[in-house]
Amino acid sequence: MAARDPHRSADTDQRSPKLIYVILAGQNPTGTVMSEQTRRSLLELADSFHCLIVEDDPWSELHYTAAIPPSICSMDQNGQVIYLKGYSKVMAPGLRIGCLVARGSVFLRLANVKAIADLATPLFNQALRFCAD
Repeated sequence: MAARDPHRSADTDQRSPKLIYVILAGQNPTGTVMSEQTRRSLLELADSFHCLIVEDDPWSELHYTAAIPPSICSMDQNGQVIYLKGYSKVMAPGLRIGCLVARGSVFLRLANVKAIADLATPLFNQALRFCAD
């Protein structure tokens, strides 16, 4: 008999997640910060399900602890983490600037969707994005 995965309950044995969305620092309403060990465990969990993690990070600059643990994206070796960073929360509410970090085939698929879905982004902004790559 195969070992049972402790992360699966009886009613989810036939289904697996396709995506995990998480805010790791400043989680509302408690303001807690996920530990590095828990972040690593989450990455291992996503790897076991072969699913993506969307790591949303609007709050890491606003913290009261000595240091924020490294992002899941920085630990990712398989290209399964999409890192989102917005600056509206820390700079100005009306400032709608952010970034997305992805690797490998996930990045290529997202770039293709962006190209198809949004033909109105100024070329200068597009050039800035590719300079940062």
